Amino acid sequence: MDRDYSIREAKDQLPALVRRAEQRGVVRLTRRGEPVARIVSEREYARLKGGGKRDLWKAIQAFRGRTDLKALGFTDADFAGLRDRSPGRSHRW
Repeated sequence: MDRDYSIREAKDQLPALVRRAEQRGVVRLTRRGEPVARIVSEREYARLKGGGKRDLWKAIQAFRGRTDLKALGFTDADFAGLRDRSPGRSHRW
Protein backbone atom coordinates (compact mmCIF):
# COMPACT_ATOMS: atom_id res chain seq x y z
CA MET A 1 0.00 0.00 0.00
CA ASP A 2 1.73 3.13 -1.17
CA ARG A 3 -0.65 5.84 0.07
CA ASP A 4 -3.99 6.52 1.69
CA TYR A 5 -6.97 8.08 -0.04
CA SER A 6 -9.55 10.30 1.58
CA ILE A 7 -13.18 9.37 1.19
CA ARG A 8 -13.59 12.52 -0.92
CA GLU A 9 -10.82 11.35 -3.28
CA ALA A 10 -12.32 7.86 -3.39
CA LYS A 11 -15.70 9.27 -4.40
CA ASP A 12 -14.13 10.93 -7.44
CA GLN A 13 -11.69 8.10 -8.28
CA LEU A 14 -13.54 4.89 -7.42
CA PRO A 15 -12.86 3.03 -10.71
CA ALA A 16 -9.13 3.84 -10.47
CA LEU A 17 -8.99 2.79 -6.81
CA VAL A 18 -10.72 -0.50 -7.58
CA ARG A 19 -8.11 -1.15 -10.29
CA ARG A 20 -5.36 -0.29 -7.80
CA ALA A 21 -6.84 -2.73 -5.27
CA GLU A 22 -6.97 -5.43 -7.97
CA GLN A 23 -3.30 -4.84 -8.76
CA ARG A 24 -1.95 -4.34 -5.24
CA GLY A 25 -4.50 -6.08 -3.03
CA VAL A 26 -5.64 -3.27 -0.73
CA VAL A 27 -6.42 0.47 -0.82
CA ARG A 28 -6.88 2.28 2.51
CA LEU A 29 -9.47 5.04 2.90
CA THR A 30 -9.31 7.80 5.48
CA ARG A 31 -11.62 10.38 7.00
CA ARG A 32 -9.89 13.49 8.38
CA GLY A 33 -6.58 11.61 8.18
CA GLU A 34 -7.74 8.60 10.20
CA PRO A 35 -8.03 5.17 8.53
CA VAL A 36 -11.70 4.09 8.36
CA ALA A 37 -12.02 1.47 5.60
CA ARG A 38 -10.24 -0.52 2.93
CA ILE A 39 -11.03 -1.52 -0.62
CA VAL A 40 -9.82 -5.10 -0.98
CA SER A 41 -9.35 -7.14 -4.16
CA GLU A 42 -11.37 -10.33 -4.50
CA ARG A 43 -8.13 -12.36 -4.43
CA GLU A 44 -7.01 -10.71 -1.19
CA TYR A 45 -10.48 -11.10 0.34
CA ALA A 46 -10.49 -14.83 -0.44
CA ARG A 47 -7.02 -15.14 1.10
CA LEU A 48 -8.07 -13.30 4.25
CA LYS A 49 -11.33 -15.19 4.51
CA GLY A 50 -9.45 -18.46 4.25
CA GLY A 51 -10.86 -19.51 0.90
CA GLY A 52 -10.27 -23.21 0.47
CA LYS A 53 -9.60 -23.64 4.17
CA ARG A 54 -7.11 -26.33 4.96
CA ASP A 55 -6.98 -28.21 8.17
CA LEU A 56 -4.06 -27.62 10.50
CA TRP A 57 -2.18 -30.75 9.47
CA LYS A 58 -2.37 -29.83 5.77
CA ALA A 59 -1.13 -26.32 6.59
CA ILE A 60 1.79 -27.79 8.54
CA GLN A 61 2.63 -30.14 5.69
CA ALA A 62 2.52 -27.25 3.19
CA PHE A 63 4.81 -25.18 5.42
CA ARG A 64 7.27 -28.05 5.79
CA GLY A 65 7.17 -28.64 2.04
CA ARG A 66 8.23 -25.10 1.21
CA THR A 67 10.56 -24.46 4.16
CA ASP A 68 14.03 -25.95 4.65
CA LEU A 69 14.02 -26.44 8.43
CA LYS A 70 17.64 -27.61 8.47
CA ALA A 71 18.69 -24.33 6.82
CA LEU A 72 16.95 -22.56 9.71
CA GLY A 73 19.04 -24.57 12.18
CA PHE A 74 16.41 -27.14 13.22
CA THR A 75 17.24 -30.83 13.59
CA ASP A 76 15.05 -33.90 14.03
CA ALA A 77 15.94 -33.80 17.74
CA ASP A 78 14.17 -30.44 18.04
CA PHE A 79 10.88 -32.12 17.15
CA ALA A 80 11.32 -35.36 19.09
CA GLY A 81 8.77 -35.78 21.84
CA LEU A 82 6.47 -32.97 20.70
CA ARG A 83 3.63 -35.25 19.69
CA ASP A 84 1.26 -36.39 22.40
CA ARG A 85 0.94 -40.13 21.83
CA SER A 86 -1.67 -40.74 24.54
CA PRO A 87 -4.84 -42.51 23.35
CA GLY A 88 -7.12 -39.49 23.81
CA ARG A 89 -10.77 -39.56 24.81
CA SER A 90 -12.84 -42.68 24.57
CA HIS A 91 -16.24 -42.35 22.94
CA ARG A 92 -19.31 -43.93 24.49
CA TRP A 93 -22.10 -43.98 21.97
